[in-house]
Amino acid sequence: MKIIIRYVFLFAVMGFSFYAISSCNTDNPATTTAPYETDILKTDEFGNILGGDYSDWCLHNPVDTFTYVKYFYVTTQNNISALRWTTSKEYNCYGFDVERSVASDTNYSKLGSVHGTGTTNDSVSYIYFDTLQINHPNYKYRLKILDTFGKFKYLYEGGQITGFPPNAFFGPAYPNPTNGSYKVKFQVPRIDTVSLYLTGLTDTLNILNKQICYPGMYELNISNTSNFHNVQKRLHIKCGTILNADSCRLYGDIKFN
Repeated sequence: MKIIIRYVFLFAVMGFSFYAISSCNTDNPATTTAPYETDILKTDEFGNILGGDYSDWCLHNPVDTFTYVKYFYVTTQNNISALRWTTSKEYNCYGFDVERSVASDTNYSKLGSVHGTGTTNDSVSYIYFDTLQINHPNYKYRLKILDTFGKFKYLYEGGQITGFPPNAFFGPAYPNPTNGSYKVKFQVPRIDTVSLYLTGLTDTLNILNKQICYPGMYELNISNTSNFHNVQKRLHIKCGTILNADSCRLYGDIKFN
């Protein structure tokens, strides 16, 4: 009898251990059908966060993971211009296009290309030679920095960078709570199809329905929800450049007074 009890106890312990281990390794992704949070991320009319449920929004700051050029300068001697630039890091760097323009002109033409290093945290130096005409005007140069995903930025001689935003961003609605009208900010790094919609327990309201958005920051003024009263609805954003992940949930609850 003691042996039977011992085996029963042993199997019970083994079964509980297996359940504990398997439950720890099970993914529990956020679901849009789960009950809403009891609190919200509170914001004022200027977009300042006042407190509340920080985990209910994707609040990552846009971090520039693009190739970073420390300096870019040009020296000219004997009708040959030497373009030199150095990167402090490179992230999926495909390469650089060298472009030239006359000082009084805003139109640049491509001279050639230099291959990038790909991804590295080490400093990399580059050089490109441009042979000029004997009676050349005052030229100016810029670099077109390209990554392997097709994004690019322009770096002008002297260090001025212009171009597309580096990555996607989705900010909280404000003010929240709201009496009906509120604003939403989001950013896309490349042309994309964006959908923005509200869901409740029984209905869905499309704010943007597969709208094409060009690279940049958007601020939407939403006022077609003034008929909501004393409800809480969930705002969702969907686009290709923002990947849905449990570590950065791309929605948040809005409370309508």
